[in-house]
Amino acid sequence: MPDYLSIDGICIDLAVFSLLWLILGIYNVFISQSFVNRWNEFERLLPDRENIKRAYERLDNQKKNNETLSRIKLKEYYEKRDILEYFLLREEFLFPSFLPPISESFLREDFFFAGYLSRAMAKTSQKAFKLSISSLFTILVISLAWFLFEFISEEAEFWFMLIFPFFVTLILIILYKKLAKVYGLLVNVFMQAFDANFPGFQNIRHPWINIGAIKTPGFLEIEYRSSHEPPSFKELVNKN
Repeated sequence: MPDYLSIDGICIDLAVFSLLWLILGIYNVFISQSFVNRWNEFERLLPDRENIKRAYERLDNQKKNNETLSRIKLKEYYEKRDILEYFLLREEFLFPSFLPPISESFLREDFFFAGYLSRAMAKTSQKAFKLSISSLFTILVISLAWFLFEFISEEAEFWFMLIFPFFVTLILIILYKKLAKVYGLLVNVFMQAFDANFPGFQNIRHPWINIGAIKTPGFLEIEYRSSHEPPSFKELVNKN
């Protein structure tokens, strides 16, 4: 056993993996908190939405007229666009344009959307960071493959260590592109933020008030096999 399996090496590998996993978890916490702070700031600016919209329109007109914007003005332009996109996302969450209205409004205007997003991100991060049985099984298979190549020869171990990172990178790129397609089908795409309307709380709201500011979500354009059967993951990915 000592000739083929290094117990010290396994312990060192586990210690390094645990340390990297801890660093990844801490990094994930800081990144998530930065998003939460940004959403809370956007929520605080909600009462000033009309002034933000007019300021963005002025900057956008200057940009379209080929006027040179200073670095500060350009930064303000992109910041206000992000704020308006958040407002439109919030508006679509409270009053969906592509779902039939079942009442005067779906949710209250004072709904704390930033808090909802924060809870959703926390739950998503928890699931992403959690080690499942399949993750542990994958780690075990990779470790056994490494020991196998190491047992065959040093040259085989060298090629395994050389090719494996490129293989993992390729898998991650493919996964990213597929998930990006699914994301594009599920999330509304903003055409022009300044075309959106952000009315205050009112008892009656026209359901098509923002129909010209956003594109129809891709999943609504998929031809379903039946009216009661949802689209499969493959259909979402292959939909252009």
